[in-house]
Amino acid sequence: MAPKAKVAAKPAAKAPAKASGGYPAAKSTAKIAEPRLAPLDYASAQKLVSKTEMKLDDLEEEMKGCTGTQEKKRIAAEVKKYKEYERYIESKALIQEHEANLEREAMKKKSTGISTTNIVKADEGADSGVAKDMEVDTSATMDSAKAKYTAILSASGEAAKVAAARKFGAQTRHLGIDSLLELGVGDKIKKQLADKDKEQKLIGFCTIAGLGWATPVVAQFLPTALAGTCTASLAACKAITGQAAPHAIGEFVMPELIKGLSTSKWKVQMRAIQCVPGAWFNLSHSSSVATSAPIMLPIVMASLQHVRSEVIDASLEACQEVLASVYNPEVRSLSSLLISALKDPSKQELTWAALGKLSNTTFMNYIDAGSLAFIMPILQRALRERSHESKKKGARIAGSVLILVYSKDTIRPYMPLLLPLLKEAVVDTSPEVQWEAATAVGNLATYMTDIFDAEFGPWLFGCLKSEDINERQGAARSLADCLLKLPDRREEVIARAVATCLKSDVSPLLRAGAFEVLDACSDLLKDDFGPFVPLVLPAVLSGAAETDEDMSAPAGRAAKTVVGWFSDGTPKVLMSGFEAGMTNEDERCRVNTVSLVQRAIEKILGRRKDFLKCECPLTMNQRCSLLATMYISRSDPSNDVRRAVNGFWPIAVQSIKDTFPSIVGHVARRIREFTEGTATEKTLATRALADLQQNPVWDPEADKSNGSAEGNRGPVADLKETLAAYDTTVHQADLESVSESDKILDAKVAKAVAHVEGVTPEVQQYLRIFCTSVAHTCKCLFTVEEALDHGLIGFLDDQQRKKLALAIEDVMELRRPETEDGKCETTLCRVESLFLCYGGGKLLLRDTTLELLKDHRYGVVGRNGAGKTTLMNQMSGGGLAGMPPDLKCVHVKHEILQEIQELTPVDFCKREVPSLTDKDISYWLNDVGFPEHLKTTKVAELSGGFCMRLILAVGMMAKPDVLLLDEPTNHL
Repeated sequence: MAPKAKVAAKPAAKAPAKASGGYPAAKSTAKIAEPRLAPLDYASAQKLVSKTEMKLDDLEEEMKGCTGTQEKKRIAAEVKKYKEYERYIESKALIQEHEANLEREAMKKKSTGISTTNIVKADEGADSGVAKDMEVDTSATMDSAKAKYTAILSASGEAAKVAAARKFGAQTRHLGIDSLLELGVGDKIKKQLADKDKEQKLIGFCTIAGLGWATPVVAQFLPTALAGTCTASLAACKAITGQAAPHAIGEFVMPELIKGLSTSKWKVQMRAIQCVPGAWFNLSHSSSVATSAPIMLPIVMASLQHVRSEVIDASLEACQEVLASVYNPEVRSLSSLLISALKDPSKQELTWAALGKLSNTTFMNYIDAGSLAFIMPILQRALRERSHESKKKGARIAGSVLILVYSKDTIRPYMPLLLPLLKEAVVDTSPEVQWEAATAVGNLATYMTDIFDAEFGPWLFGCLKSEDINERQGAARSLADCLLKLPDRREEVIARAVATCLKSDVSPLLRAGAFEVLDACSDLLKDDFGPFVPLVLPAVLSGAAETDEDMSAPAGRAAKTVVGWFSDGTPKVLMSGFEAGMTNEDERCRVNTVSLVQRAIEKILGRRKDFLKCECPLTMNQRCSLLATMYISRSDPSNDVRRAVNGFWPIAVQSIKDTFPSIVGHVARRIREFTEGTATEKTLATRALADLQQNPVWDPEADKSNGSAEGNRGPVADLKETLAAYDTTVHQADLESVSESDKILDAKVAKAVAHVEGVTPEVQQYLRIFCTSVAHTCKCLFTVEEALDHGLIGFLDDQQRKKLALAIEDVMELRRPETEDGKCETTLCRVESLFLCYGGGKLLLRDTTLELLKDHRYGVVGRNGAGKTTLMNQMSGGGLAGMPPDLKCVHVKHEILQEIQELTPVDFCKREVPSLTDKDISYWLNDVGFPEHLKTTKVAELSGGFCMRLILAVGMMAKPDVLLLDEPTNHL
């Protein structure tokens, strides 16, 4: 039996599980068979984990002293139960998440520069010799800075030198980078590091450790610091990588760090890996992350299989820290699973577990470059597996990733590896793998059209004429999914496919591929295929009669799919195809068409008995025209056709004799048309006319107006071009090209930076690189200001930074929201590029900006099922990445009333907000017009209106920053 957590299980009414905003997370009625455990908090989780691990240690000690086999088995079983105890696992997960949140919050404070006394945070290891933070000494002068530099030289011991260097760095940051250039610090460090004297090297490394913010000066020394052996050299490495401004690290630091990661010298590699967490945090906030992350992080992950245990331990710690700080919370929650699979790829069960979790995860947020770097190895491994199930999951993940990536530039570096694997999945022998791969290809065509058009599209058209049926079917399914998501390309591709099917001089294999395309499109496009049915149906009916099974099989499937789908709702699109099929020169085509017409009529009639008298979407003229053609087909020279037609009439009408007067005009018109048609139509007209001469009700001069109103003739389309006209030459997509819009933006930024006066050429170059990254990364004027205020301290003074921020905002065409009096309003939150999906991948929001201003009211409008409540749940529950962690959101929804039926309004208020006094509760209830005599009445006895007033009052009692009201006017 699993061990019991020593947490009291209280009645639900007294200790409900609280969700964000003070409302219970789940229903907690009094009639529950089993008592529910109280919700875990951080303290109780720590206590439970501590006790459980102490018990596990005791059991392991007991195991060591045990000699009996049965006793060992008993102890092992007990250990397993403790380790698998659900409450213990939940507690460990809660502790890990809590610690990760604390770390992210600390790193966030470092990034945004919340205070001027905590600008840059260095490594916190006690043995690293690096102090915890770095201050800006606003009282510094050049003389004091010189004195501080002299103190570095004279300080005794490594720790003292580092402390002195930090003070020197704080003073020079206030004075600006020009002070370092004036003092010639860069040249002095270079000489010190080149000196053979260890003391001089130590001084150089310590100086660097205090000047991490001065990236243009110290970045050049990173290779030397990585190759160092003392603790100060490691501190210098971490200062350079961890204190570099986010918008400058990609250009100045990452190239040398990646070289250090790629070296064959394990000590240098280990040091570089130890610098990755600090570098990653800065890199993840820059525009360089898309190009650097696919190079840096895979090297770190590969080092998990290094031969040196020191490198493995450093890699493991780096992976854990990077995963704890990635943007995507779903990937963060899978960090331990992903790292286990990456650490030991030989254990397939770990890979399968990670793969299963990823494929079944409903992502609610964008996948950033860091998250993608950890997903891609698992994805590639899945697509390389022989197992169909593995490939299917891999293709599903690939399709999801193409939608979920924040920017297409994030996934571009992985395309050379991903595209060949995706091609293999497209032509896999398993139809399930093919369909999942087709979905991924459709997403590729939608979100990365340039790569699809250059590399994947031509390859797909080339596969349509392959001798391998799997390649033809896979390519056709992928093309159909592309047409589903790219409506503007449907007409051209489908028309060319029809032309290919109808032309006998085209390669049989390409014709077979064209039929596969029509089959896949008819199955996937559903109602969207309707406009093309009059064009497609005659072609597939003709193809179904081919002797070559490669053509007849897909054509027959397409015909059945089209007839089955459109018979109920819009059968009029089938009529022209039916009439063309019944006069086709091929006898088998006419037999197949009659069978399909019969199937369509059966679906239209249902339990009704007469096609002419029932209510259906077809007009009377359309029905009479179809029956007239079927009547003429009774005289078909083929016995098989006549037999099929004779079986049709008892199903379609109650009596041919009674029906004939209604269709006689249409029969006469159709015979006249057939006499001028094809050889088959002339034969049908001649034989039908001879048969009708014997019919006493037949009048050759029947009123022509009876059948002249509306017929079923299909459209005449221009079918000159076939699929062979498509270029099947695969071109190499340019994955590193810069768009024209980006070039224009870069030029504007460079022009704005050029107007900054009083800086050296080196600083000018740094400003250009920094501001270019800001312009590409920051989409909000507030983040522009924050980035420049924090990142350019020491490079520009306050006035220069403010002026440059305004210039960059003008370049980016940002506008400040203003109130009537011209002042900027207070922004509660602003979430850029919001992404939200639910229900197994149903897209709710994409590329959306959520901005909430103080003292404003907003309405969320949408049809039922559009996701209004889901959006509010995610906002209040912390499910939206980018929401400020200190923003208090309360979601008021009437579902909570089901849980409080036995409570009085006052009891409910005390339960939700225990800190309020009776006087406060009375005030809030009075504020919503709650009568005094109802305050002590059970909620079950209140009307709907007063119940709503009650939960509104409780929502306001919590004093939230944002109050979310879900249909608040119900019952009011």
